Amino acid sequence: MRRALLWTSLIVSIVISSVGLAQGQPQGPIIALFDMEDKGAGLDRKVLDDLTEYLAAQLAAGGYQVVPRDQVRQRLSEKRKESYKECFDESCQIELGRELAAQKALATKVLKIGLGCQLTAVLFDLKKSTTELAATADASCDTKSLLDAVKKVADDLSAPLRPKKAGPPPDLRVFKWTALGIGVAGLALGGLGTGLAVNYRNAADTVSEQATFDDYRGKTDTWNKVALGGYIGGGVFAAAAVTLFTLDAIWKTPDPATADPKTGASIAAEPLPGGGFSVSAGWNY
Repeated sequence: MRRALLWTSLIVSIVISSVGLAQGQPQGPIIALFDMEDKGAGLDRKVLDDLTEYLAAQLAAGGYQVVPRDQVRQRLSEKRKESYKECFDESCQIELGRELAAQKALATKVLKIGLGCQLTAVLFDLKKSTTELAATADASCDTKSLLDAVKKVADDLSAPLRPKKAGPPPDLRVFKWTALGIGVAGLALGGLGTGLAVNYRNAADTVSEQATFDDYRGKTDTWNKVALGGYIGGGVFAAAAVTLFTLDAIWKTPDPATADPKTGASIAAEPLPGGGFSVSAGWNY
């Protein structure tokens, strides 16, 4: 028979945070990005505009909600008419960012240092009027190098918005074996209770004395209840043990490449940003 790999995706949400699942992945803060300032690098205005646009795109990809550049330009134009100067100082940008209903404001500069350039970015918290984060990147002063610097700065600024990596999976050894032991014990107790109940019921049918008959029937009822409790409790813990053994197998097999070479069976899990795990199972046939 031709061997083909058949993968069936089983999406299993293991809830870690009910709030996270209900609300979904949170959106990043609203950020007002101002024109990049040239501090001695001698760059054309178009190059600075292109670098600013590229930075805006990178920040949006990193999770920020970027105020549209047209809105920023329009407000800057109005501000320039009012004050007859560029809006490069911190106080002006903080004030303008608030007017744009942003939560953060980002000021960027290209500095000429020696034979090279350095891109600096300072993120302001508009509510607190304080610096929240800063990032820098060295570059030569050509466009290609500056683009790489912009990407690095955007990546550094977006780092706090990235979901944290899931920690190591929990150690389920004690829990799964304990649950299995209790489950087996419960089922064994159920079997014992059933056996004794049957014996007492049979014994009751062979006696003629009413007192002995009533005693045997009472013991029959008692052991029937014990058996029922044993079966229910044992079944619950046995099911829990199966679940724990399955989860332990999932967490210990993070990559489908570790599939069993004979059966082709494999199972893999990876954390989801909003809490939980995406589980994939597969087999060969």
